[in-house]
Amino acid sequence: MLPAVTVFLAGVSFMGTASAQVTVIEGVVLDSLSGEPIPFANVIITNSGQGTVADFNGYYLLELHRPGSNSVTASLIGYRSQTLPLVTGKVQTINFELVPHNEDLPEVVITYEGNPADAIVDSIIKYKERSTFQSYQYRQYVSYTKAMLGVNNLSEEVFERKLMEPFDFIADYKDTSQIDGRLFTPVMLSETRSKVYERKSPEAKREIITATRISGLEHANISQFVGNLILEVNIYDNHIEMFEKNFVSPISDHGHDYYRYYLVDSAFVAGKWCYKLDYKPRRKQELCFLGSLWVNDTSYAIADIDLKLAEDANLNFVNKFIIEQQFRWTDNAYWLTTKDKLIVDFNLVKNSNTVIGAYGERTNYFSDYVFDTIDNPAIFKMNTETRTEEDALQLDDKYWDDVRPESLSETEAGIYQMVDSVKNTPEFKKYKTIVTGLASGYFAFGKVEFGPYFKLFSYNSIEGFRFRVGGRTTQKMSEKIRVGGYVAYGTKDDRFKYGADLIYLFNKNPRRALTASFKYDMEQLGLSPTGRPTDNLLSSFFSRGPIDRNLRRIPSRRTALPPQRWVLIHGSLSRNDILMACSTG
Repeated sequence: MLPAVTVFLAGVSFMGTASAQVTVIEGVVLDSLSGEPIPFANVIITNSGQGTVADFNGYYLLELHRPGSNSVTASLIGYRSQTLPLVTGKVQTINFELVPHNEDLPEVVITYEGNPADAIVDSIIKYKERSTFQSYQYRQYVSYTKAMLGVNNLSEEVFERKLMEPFDFIADYKDTSQIDGRLFTPVMLSETRSKVYERKSPEAKREIITATRISGLEHANISQFVGNLILEVNIYDNHIEMFEKNFVSPISDHGHDYYRYYLVDSAFVAGKWCYKLDYKPRRKQELCFLGSLWVNDTSYAIADIDLKLAEDANLNFVNKFIIEQQFRWTDNAYWLTTKDKLIVDFNLVKNSNTVIGAYGERTNYFSDYVFDTIDNPAIFKMNTETRTEEDALQLDDKYWDDVRPESLSETEAGIYQMVDSVKNTPEFKKYKTIVTGLASGYFAFGKVEFGPYFKLFSYNSIEGFRFRVGGRTTQKMSEKIRVGGYVAYGTKDDRFKYGADLIYLFNKNPRRALTASFKYDMEQLGLSPTGRPTDNLLSSFFSRGPIDRNLRRIPSRRTALPPQRWVLIHGSLSRNDILMACSTG
């Protein structure tokens, strides 16, 4: 069944590229006498340097993207090799039947002092500069990033609570962690596709986000958590910074002092013969990794590597994480990153099965590399490193199906369905309104929102009890203009105060806006704009210092002078901010 499905998928994948002479070969290698599969037989396309190793059932699959060879050979020690013809530019099945052959070989004595894996690591370090240095001035490529966030240790009792009863169907979307096999409930999925431009000298990097979407929990803390998953890891560096700690790379210049290496296998990886090394820390509780790598036998460049957190490594709140990177040889004679994956398991309690924790996955795919030329030379004049296209959030499902490097898993696709179901429940809309209002301070009613609620009532020694009502327009009214205002009254000074502001947004990226505001009120001199305001409800209970540095102090109700009128206009129409303030008595 598996070979048949593979052939079908391969046929569909390469149907549209027949003109490029892509050849797909699959089949099995059998023993001619017993008819049993021959596991781990070598299958090589003649005069191409491409080949593979049959699996345990003797099955193999090969692709040839360049014409020039018309035969394929299967071989294994103890059998006579067999060469069969192939037809280029087609999907075909070629089965081999190898004849057993016993031959007495002359005695060969090989002596080597030391660990062969150490010799390979020495070569990796020796040719590290050649593997990392790429002689280009400009480079551009397409990046696709997929990030998923889940919650683990979410028990059935949680969904039985009254508050969660309307959302009990979320439990049907559980999935299994790739780290330890525990169940987790996905709550967010984001996808981003962008075009990245790099310049080597002077060093610069710009990114244009052409498409992005997020489904699930949307909150600043969630966005920050997902942002922490976007780690740029260079395995050729001596130290890799992870969660504000420096880990020793397994191919560091001083790797022998921290790791033990073991040569465990050799095989073709994407058409290149490679060695597989396992590595582990020499000592416990050191900031090192545990895992394996595949290294090319001629260039000693890394082809594949996985980095796992050692069990006894002390990393706060991080139970486990895995980094997987994939490099492939290109026609430009470079080994380039094509895939980068990070999986992290967070929890306040180490390896807890009861305390609720977070589970995150982030996968990056890189493709369409272009060197020494860019399609937008003026991109490096952009003031910001990242810019989002205006229609990046408006793209439909068909677009995403076309541009994804790989299809979403059943669980990932289910997140969109689950979120749509959650958002359509009346309870969710009610909870969202309450939570959003408590977090922002404003409660929306159509095109207008009122607040902030924590300034409705306060008390200070000058105004006495202060009552304030305010509001502002929302994006439903206009996405470029926002108008706000408030009215306040103090029972002790018996005066009304008021203020208004207007914001006009010229463009979002880079953000350019003009703000004008007017205020007839009291302000505490020297108070930071980000400090706690005097008309906050909490200030009435927790403020201890006297309010004696106002714009104009009001000694009593009868002799009180009016508050100051302030008009403030500022904006950022250019690099130099426009700031003008005028005061009237």
